[in-house]
Amino acid sequence: MKKLVVYSCFFLLISGVLVGYQEYLGVLTGHDIMLVTHMWVGAFFIVLFPMFVLDHVGLHRKRLKKVSGISMTGLWMLGSTSGLIISGMVLWTHGDTPIYEWKLLHLLLTLVCYVGFALHFIVNRDYKGRRSK
Repeated sequence: MKKLVVYSCFFLLISGVLVGYQEYLGVLTGHDIMLVTHMWVGAFFIVLFPMFVLDHVGLHRKRLKKVSGISMTGLWMLGSTSGLIISGMVLWTHGDTPIYEWKLLHLLLTLVCYVGFALHFIVNRDYKGRRSK
């Protein structure tokens, strides 16, 4: 399930940039197909992400009782991804005329989420079988 979440995150990032900023990138072919695919993968992610979070938290419950870099970046990703889901649903309901502020918020939350994602795998881990100081 973890790989499915990671791959869908990266697909949503790439397809979101192609859909939202095609006029700056010069990519005009297949815009409607990419938009529909981005929306369907996003809808799938809305279902997949809460299941993954509950499973992941249950798996690492003992280690989450103390504050560490891993737990802080995990909370960071949880918050930004929840914001992405909400802003994505707002953008989806507005259809062809997205509100600029929500589009900008969605972009900023995407960047915040991916910085947290990168940090989550960079910070030192303090449990058996993983990287440590």
